Amino acid sequence: MKVVRYFHLRPFMEMKGGATVKVTGDTENPAQVDVQWTKCSRKDMFCKKTGRSFADKAPLKVVPLRYLPNELARIEDKANGVVGNEPANYFFACRYFLPKE
Repeated sequence: MKVVRYFHLRPFMEMKGGATVKVTGDTENPAQVDVQWTKCSRKDMFCKKTGRSFADKAPLKVVPLRYLPNELARIEDKANGVVGNEPANYFFACRYFLPKE
């Protein structure tokens, strides 16, 4: 069974910019997830529905589940153009893709 979650990474206290990330996990292979992301425009309000459609068409990257928080932090840095800032904590994202058994 496929599990799909969308994460909308926005800069702190701003509605413009950031990224939309699509993470897809499979219950048959719980050790890895597929990550697709798109950068949001800093010039206008980016609609979440539009961001999801662009993320669906983005290139696919396979990431081990244990590295998912690091990958989300890397995407946040890349999308905001700021490297070296303290990224948000994304360890909560792993629980969505762990088996329920």
